[in-house]
Amino acid sequence: MTIINFQHPKDKFKINARRNIILPGIPYTLHGNLEDSEFKELYNNMLKEGKLIRKPEIEHSDRPRLSLTLRINTATVEFKDGICDVWIFHNNIMVVYRNHEEWKEYLDYEKKEEIKRTRIRKMEEQKQHERTENIHKQIALMRNIREMVKNKQLELAEKTLFENIAYFEQQGNGMPREWQISMLISIFAAYDNQEKILNYLDEINASPENFIAASKYYYSDPEKAEIIFRNSLIKYPDEAVLYKYICMYYEKIKSFQQAIEYCTLACGKKLHDGTKTGFTGRLMRLKARQK
Repeated sequence: MTIINFQHPKDKFKINARRNIILPGIPYTLHGNLEDSEFKELYNNMLKEGKLIRKPEIEHSDRPRLSLTLRINTATVEFKDGICDVWIFHNNIMVVYRNHEEWKEYLDYEKKEEIKRTRIRKMEEQKQHERTENIHKQIALMRNIREMVKNKQLELAEKTLFENIAYFEQQGNGMPREWQISMLISIFAAYDNQEKILNYLDEINASPENFIAASKYYYSDPEKAEIIFRNSLIKYPDEAVLYKYICMYYEKIKSFQQAIEYCTLACGKKLHDGTKTGFTGRLMRLKARQK
């Protein structure tokens, strides 16, 4: 016989019960907090009241069949000076017995807990609604700023962005950092003042990905793109993702010699670009294309 515990957050409502009880005349395996004589009494009462059916003969078959025991899933039965909650599944009966006073106290507690859970759920739903609303507002803001940049309203775009960053912070739903950086880079790049964007990248302790994003605004100006590349490698001299992007950039604009130089540097540092052949294979392909 094994003792099982019906767990509950509140200790006083926990129930220690016996498990895997087999009694003569009862064709079910019993589990619960009743004594053997009480199990028999409860079982016979349920039979008389038609709340229980006898266990059918179960034949093992590969074909799916609906067991008759599934006709009854749960039952609530008056028993002695209290109530039994009964669960019937397959060839098992599980019983939890409490007297009327214990059930009242238990149900009052559960009712209060349900009110708390409902309140918390509503608060979470409200927070989620506010977060979703803020994301929509931030997306709309990004569109507006792009339009301002397109129309060369750069000072207005910069001012609007900083004001909104502060606003969303106050709301407790700050704008994602990468969104902020992406928009500011686009604004500073449009000023046609590369020193401004380099200062900003330094100020925010830019990641390799931030440098790559900044360089894309100078795609058609290799000299300015090179300045971004050099600054990125001063900060991240052993970052494979930078070498990979730089090699790809120069290969794309057919500046094979510069691509080869950066690829050779990456090979010398024993970096890997995540491809099957690595920088070594990339270097061989660049040299072949240069010819």
